[in-house]
Amino acid sequence: MSIPVLILAANVLLALILAGVLLRHRDKSPARPFLLAVASVTLWMVAYALELLPGPLESRVFWANVQFIGIATAPAAWLETSRRLVGHRPMRPTGIALHAVIPIATVVLAFTSSAHTVFRGTPELYQSMGLTLVHADYQWFHNFVFVPYQYAVYLSGVVIIIEAMGEAHRRFRTGYLLMIGAMILPWIGGALYALSIPPFVDLNPTSLLLLVTIGVYLTVLQSDDFLDLTPIGRPQIMERLQEGLIVLDRLGRIIDVNPTALNLLPSLAGSDDAALIGHRLRDLVPDHVPLLLLAEGIETDETAFEIDIDGEPRYYLVRPTAITDSAGAFRGRALSVLDITTATLLVQSLQTERQRREQISEEALLNRREFLRRLEHETHRAAAFGRRLSLAILRAEAGQPEEVRSRQEEELRHRCGPVFWMSWMSPEELFVLVPECDRDTLEDTVMESLVEPMMVAAVYSETGRRGLTREEFVLNARRAIRERR
Repeated sequence: MSIPVLILAANVLLALILAGVLLRHRDKSPARPFLLAVASVTLWMVAYALELLPGPLESRVFWANVQFIGIATAPAAWLETSRRLVGHRPMRPTGIALHAVIPIATVVLAFTSSAHTVFRGTPELYQSMGLTLVHADYQWFHNFVFVPYQYAVYLSGVVIIIEAMGEAHRRFRTGYLLMIGAMILPWIGGALYALSIPPFVDLNPTSLLLLVTIGVYLTVLQSDDFLDLTPIGRPQIMERLQEGLIVLDRLGRIIDVNPTALNLLPSLAGSDDAALIGHRLRDLVPDHVPLLLLAEGIETDETAFEIDIDGEPRYYLVRPTAITDSAGAFRGRALSVLDITTATLLVQSLQTERQRREQISEEALLNRREFLRRLEHETHRAAAFGRRLSLAILRAEAGQPEEVRSRQEEELRHRCGPVFWMSWMSPEELFVLVPECDRDTLEDTVMESLVEPMMVAAVYSETGRRGLTREEFVLNARRAIRERR
């Protein structure tokens, strides 16, 4: 068995190991196209090994045709693998269909090459370096359509990785660099074969050099968890960041801005981000003074400011960050703009509610004192004139406006007859002194009199001979009020 065949067998073994690793991670996005690429390369190497084995010209040409199934599939599979490794979405069906045109045409023309000279001329066997090789005599479709397509697709995948390498964390950069180097190595072999540079006139070293490529891929995937950790590049961060981001140079000129910033600031709304590059921020948003003070370094701490948009206030928080180079020299500023309108309005609402409650609490304290004073006065008068009193504590729905409460008071006076005193101890509780009646009658009267639902929480009996003494009545009333503080 020849040395090239042994190398190809070693390649197949490594490829199977790599396929096993990919199968364990098949739930990861890059794993599926990567597995297809490995399967394509494996088919290529197996078929090439069978082509190199002794045999007639017809069988060798057949295995050479089988190789093109893998050779034609590998570029698109590698491109999709590169895209997913750097976090891109899967290729759309339209893109897959376009990438399938030339590979399908290549395979069809290869298997039908005996009927035309579009793909091959007149293949023949000859001896070289102790091996019996096939001179394929490739024609224009192979040389000027398929080979350029193949290298263009491979180069696109490399460009994608190079772009990601510049933006990714340094942990990924070494792995990316190794993958690019391992990818370029078979390219060199393919170029030597395509250009018929001796000794690779009819011996394709590409599949032989894949031994290094596959070994590097296997090492990178195992050590850096590339299939588990997808780096996020600048486009994915800047374009989708929920905060507005404006990057300025030392002169306050915009060198980058994301769509969120354009949407937040009314002066920039609807602008093309590319058209803003190079313009001074002060010329674009002259009315946003707090933002300009941060942009020009006059202020260095985060600042909140208000903008009136269509008659409604919008509130923004801007955080400045100085940008320096590795030597510590100042290069510019980044302004992070966050819309805090919802949070600001919520805080304002809570502050207003707290002030309202404090005011209500203060009023309730005054009301309690006044009610107790009036309670003493009315019970003293009731005892002097032989009257009898009932104390009702009525509970109302929370959050009722002032006009509703006033209407309830009027209804109570109308329905209950004489009302000696009433006072709101809180927005939900009303204390009422009325002529003596039993609990059921009082509840029926009160419930019928109210427009909004209100219930009798307690009635503290009557004064006089049939009920409590004046002192007991007042004591119970004081206790009821104290329990509601």
